[in-house]
Amino acid sequence: LSEMPVNNQYFLILLSGIIDSLSENGYAIIVGKQHKIQYRCDGVIVMGLHSGQTDFFSQNIKQACVLFGKTDEAVDYVDLDNESGIAMATEHLIALGHGRIGFIAIDLDEPYVKERLNGYTKTMRAHGLKPHRDWIVSSPVNINDARETAVKLLRDNDISALVCSNDLIATGVIEAARELGRHVPGDLSVTGFDGIMLHSVTDPKLTTVVQPVYEIGQKLSEVLIERIKNP
Repeated sequence: LSEMPVNNQYFLILLSGIIDSLSENGYAIIVGKQHKIQYRCDGVIVMGLHSGQTDFFSQNIKQACVLFGKTDEAVDYVDLDNESGIAMATEHLIALGHGRIGFIAIDLDEPYVKERLNGYTKTMRAHGLKPHRDWIVSSPVNINDARETAVKLLRDNDISALVCSNDLIATGVIEAARELGRHVPGDLSVTGFDGIMLHSVTDPKLTTVVQPVYEIGQKLSEVLIERIKNP
């Protein structure tokens, strides 16, 4: 069950990992676009659950279940180390000699968004660098909004590098730099956090932290199958 758009590249790679792992173990998959179970099934993989849906599992799901993302409920989950991933990106820019590093977050009130912001702020402070409040902004996850957000951020602040919460936002930043006549990476260094092929088609190619998206899909399936077999 997922409310992610089915044409989202991240979702398609994740789904490939889920399907391959389930197929190898003799299971078929039904994809639902809402968080509702409309079919009989042995187990459920849930993704895209929002903050505050604390009673979702107890009220809606009686089958074996695994969630992509953290939860405080008594349910299995698989998640990324979001904080360490963004810390790696920030460390890379600091190693290049940057000190005036901004951060563009995803415009959502979700735990993983806060974890990625923490990765940036903690790494900056660990190197004696101050993450100025004006250097931290948020953007919806699409290239046009990210471009507009980055244009304003770069015009208003003396920033030499930007850490972006994902590759779509980073792609918008590269377009913003071009619009402002700033060369990447000569005038502005940019890092993303996804590795879902966008980094290889941008001009210039994007430096990014690659998430093991396919493997996450496999792990979600493995955890679910184990739970089906051992309730």
